[in-house]
Amino acid sequence: MKTVEIFKTDVRDEKHACEIIKFLLVQYNTVYKINFDLEDEDNILRVEANRTEIK
Repeated sequence: MKTVEIFKTDVRDEKHACEIIKFLLVQYNTVYKINFDLEDEDNILRVEANRTEIK
């Protein structure tokens, strides 16, 4: 089962988004798929996992 968490952020640029993604992958393991949608007005951060709970 896939779990997807979606967060509204204040991240505005690609460089900052990449830094955050790298940090999160180091902290929480690479089993997550993490990306930003900076073209969305809410600058969405999306975290996806193949398990029922994201920690």
